[in-house]
Amino acid sequence: MHNLGGFSEEFLPCYCEDSDLCLRIRQEGYDVYYNSDAVILHHLSKTTAQIESDFKLRSISRNIVKLKQKWIHEISSLSVVKAVAFYMPHYYPCPENESLGGKGYSGWTALANRALAAGCDRNLLRVPADLGFYDQRRPEILEEQVALAKRYGISAFCFYAYLSGGEIAWGVPLSHMLGQGAPDMPYCICLSDSTPDFNKKGILDSRMDGVDSPFEIQGLMAHLKNPRYLKVAGKPLLLLDVDSSETDYKTRISHLREYSLKEGLEGLYIVLVRPARLAILSGLPTDLGFDAALELPAIPSGHTPYSGFAAACAGAEFPAYPQFRCAYAGWEGGLVGDTPPDPTLKDPSPGAFQAWLEALAEEARVQHFGEERMVFIHAWNDWVHGASLEPDQRFGHTYLEAVRNALDAPGALEKNKRYLLN
Repeated sequence: MHNLGGFSEEFLPCYCEDSDLCLRIRQEGYDVYYNSDAVILHHLSKTTAQIESDFKLRSISRNIVKLKQKWIHEISSLSVVKAVAFYMPHYYPCPENESLGGKGYSGWTALANRALAAGCDRNLLRVPADLGFYDQRRPEILEEQVALAKRYGISAFCFYAYLSGGEIAWGVPLSHMLGQGAPDMPYCICLSDSTPDFNKKGILDSRMDGVDSPFEIQGLMAHLKNPRYLKVAGKPLLLLDVDSSETDYKTRISHLREYSLKEGLEGLYIVLVRPARLAILSGLPTDLGFDAALELPAIPSGHTPYSGFAAACAGAEFPAYPQFRCAYAGWEGGLVGDTPPDPTLKDPSPGAFQAWLEALAEEARVQHFGEERMVFIHAWNDWVHGASLEPDQRFGHTYLEAVRNALDAPGALEKNKRYLLN
């Protein structure tokens, strides 16, 4: 503080000098913390109460402009919201897929089964366009996907991963992120305690057989130590999609953190996926040892209008703990005529998706700070459920354009403001 010289005199007589000081502290490589236990008595306008009100208003207006002009790049970077898209690894022949459906079976087979099934609503079916029915064993496929994602403002992929026998099941796409020549894209991992099972309708079910606990992360260390791995406050971001009320989460997560420190990491930033499923447990996700939660909104049974569902989710109240939000690019959970009807979002559209994502991005700017400013999208390539950002034959690139538009909207408005101010 002595070297910084305290409040800058360029903001005399008052207003914005405190924000300027905090930004200068950050510029020197230090952090500024909020202490909720501190009590400060602020006598509002005590100094300026005897001066005409116009002087106060002029000072506020002038110093706000001065602060923005001085720190515009830093303020803009702190306001950036990252879009993280879930990446599904099921689109190539492998032993895990063959155990579900026989030789050559993959997510594409599940999509074909859906298309051929009697009563399938062809209007809901989405078929790949630019990238075709790709084989994820080919590294160049992921390179093309990364290039396309970055072009439209996707900041990172979140790979779904399943541990089996200490190895990562469906792990070939994720393995392409390691080593020299790997795609230059931040990424993180969502560990699931269930494995996918594409049933005869092409729907993704879950089962527990032979799956390791997501708390056994030894096989992930090469990824967590990867310079490209997504971090929050210097800690690798790890999502846990768990569904067991029998687990002592606090103890298991404490062990995870200890193990990561022994491995030379600065710790882990651990996020609980779908906290509502653990509602029977007492305490908040943070009480159970998680740093935050990610809510994947539950879709009601039957056919629910996408636009209404998106509006309801966008307007949901923020909980009393750190939470990230997720927007769906669609969801087709069953076939026409199923009894009871499987959850399906009816008539999805890029426009409604953009409005939903825009609302979540704005919430992230208000509720989070710095590297915690993230929104999640399901999904980059969940073709089986009709929830893909990748170009398809019906919508083309419009879902990707919706992502870019949703993230760019506040910046475009800010640019217009700066133009008017100048």
